[in-house]
Amino acid sequence: MRRLVGMVQRLRSPGGGWQSEATPTPENLVPYVSEEAYDLLDTLQAEKAAQLQPEAAITQEQHTFVFLETLTSQLLWAIARSSYPTMQLLEGIPATCSVEGDEWQEGMLRLVLVLEAQVIDPAWVLDLATLQPPPTLLPLSAHIKCAEPPLVDSSLDKPESVGDCVDQIQRRAQALTPALTPFFERSSADWLAPGKDWQAGELQLRLGLEFVPLLEPPASGLASLSLTSLPATPAALPEEPPKLLTAIAETMRLADPRLLAWYNQLALQQPFEQLLKQPRPCESDRLLPLAVAAAYDAADRIYGEAPLRLCFVQAESVGELLPRLLWTLTGSNHDIMALVGGITAQVMPAPQPWQSGVLRLAPLVELRTETGNFSLDLATRQAPSALVGTLRPWAIAQSAELPANIQLSDVATLLVALRQQVCLGAPELAYLFDGVSVEYQNSQTDWQTGTLYLHLSLEFFPIRG
Repeated sequence: MRRLVGMVQRLRSPGGGWQSEATPTPENLVPYVSEEAYDLLDTLQAEKAAQLQPEAAITQEQHTFVFLETLTSQLLWAIARSSYPTMQLLEGIPATCSVEGDEWQEGMLRLVLVLEAQVIDPAWVLDLATLQPPPTLLPLSAHIKCAEPPLVDSSLDKPESVGDCVDQIQRRAQALTPALTPFFERSSADWLAPGKDWQAGELQLRLGLEFVPLLEPPASGLASLSLTSLPATPAALPEEPPKLLTAIAETMRLADPRLLAWYNQLALQQPFEQLLKQPRPCESDRLLPLAVAAAYDAADRIYGEAPLRLCFVQAESVGELLPRLLWTLTGSNHDIMALVGGITAQVMPAPQPWQSGVLRLAPLVELRTETGNFSLDLATRQAPSALVGTLRPWAIAQSAELPANIQLSDVATLLVALRQQVCLGAPELAYLFDGVSVEYQNSQTDWQTGTLYLHLSLEFFPIRG
């Protein structure tokens, strides 16, 4: 794997001697690294490779029936976890766009997941992010450019067609979650709506891009807001909030070389997981493009300025590290993602009676230093609030939205199960629960040492009757 990744990185680097007019994409690199790729595939054929982690399925259990609300949530999660740039594109990023050779326009670009159902009565189409009818999508022939972050490939700095971008995002999502493939291919499905009989139909998931141009600024001389019309500044400002981790750290990196080596090894292995899961024996010619694409992905993770999945492989801006940590956490398991957003539940915080409300998983990152401890809630990007009702370990929580084996559990048991799910789906976070040695700095200080921790706690917001 290392030899193949090294060869791919050398060919696509500025001094690698790439002579072809074509961009060194995984597809174009195949003829130049086929020998190394075949060596890898032959090794996998000869020796049964251990499975690195369980395949992420769309549904956690195989059910005969699934609620549409559950299916749409898991489809959206499966796409969002495929890569960090894809998740950012689902939220919307600044970009410029040109349609049919028209002038370039600035605006916001968003990845749209369209679920279409063809049934007897009625047919419908849904934007999975908004749960509304989808907006007008860009034609596949349109071209787009964006500065930060890159859409798919950090080496591309030229305009990219919408069709190529969507195709790459879909292929990357299917490589990570093969269970998505039937949804991209029009497949049969039976539907049961309240008050109606079963209906036969078809279901399909499609990807597209929406572009919203920026509005032109108002012309000079138009009415403007007068500063004198604004309310006066209050005499007493609110008390200064607690200092956050971001108050003392602008850049962070791992300080333990053994752990850094482990992270690099994980960065190397993860893109090759689908190859390791292929049944033996298999056709090497069919897997050759997959092997080169995996090596290309691994080179991005190890040598790229912004690793696609792993944190800490290189020194990173804390402002970029924290949202990537949250994305890695929520991408580990669909139930984790749902809990971070909040689920309906009943809680018995003994000795009080049962209460109904919203149960939320709070992922807290803490930096312990010689000058003090600094915490931050990854989801809210705020300091933990003393006003929030953090549940005690002996409290009992019950929710139909939790996995069957922990639908009714005490908080201590529930947190252990959730931590196991995170470590299984995102092993790169496992060491953070016990604390990792890091170095941090800001513009006023040199590198200093500290210990970074990830904590999970459960918060409950009762609904007052």
